[in-house]
Amino acid sequence: QGTGGRGGGGRAGQDLETEVQLSLREVLTGVVKRVNLREPQTCSTCQGHGTVRGRPCGACQGTGRTTDHKTIEVRIPAGVQDGTRVRVAGKGQLGSDGGKRGDLYLQVSIPADPIFRRQGSDLHVTLPIYPWEAILGADVTAPTLTEPVKVKIPAGSKSDSKLRLKGKGLPTSSGQHGDLFLKLKIVMPQHLSEEERALYEQLQRFHHTDPRADVLAAARRNST
Repeated sequence: QGTGGRGGGGRAGQDLETEVQLSLREVLTGVVKRVNLREPQTCSTCQGHGTVRGRPCGACQGTGRTTDHKTIEVRIPAGVQDGTRVRVAGKGQLGSDGGKRGDLYLQVSIPADPIFRRQGSDLHVTLPIYPWEAILGADVTAPTLTEPVKVKIPAGSKSDSKLRLKGKGLPTSSGQHGDLFLKLKIVMPQHLSEEERALYEQLQRFHHTDPRADVLAAARRNST
């Protein structure tokens, strides 16, 4: 929106606003973005009058204004939040009668990431593991916003339990980093060999506590 004078005798130029999209990796490190701007200018042919020798100016179609296209580079700091407005001083429209330029405001948009879910400066990832990795424990590779890292799955891990990787999240306002949380999800292999199926059948013959016992008991209590 437009602004009033900012000192001096002239009128300050209007502020400009545009949207810039960032990935989470760009939020992690900060980034220089190229921003394309369309800036109204006084028509140089008719000097803003809209007419030349009594006829409508062909350069500006009689409006007295033309549009100048330009590209500028803007540094977006690390750790910026979705919806933040970043002010770039003096990159708005030209002022009149010697007034200062307006400012440019960048509306930061951070689309949802298919792997990492952001919660403040923390990140959350669902990490699939096989049943035997959950039972016996395992060393597996997990994603981060930079390089994959090796993590240890504790023996006896349950589905939906979480592992915390300290400092692997996004920058905070204090200059620290949030954490990365790995939510374990036990999955079955898509294809089983005959040997693997035989091992599961062998496991089935052992006596185990009914995993549905608590659910059945709660359902009975609620029905009485």
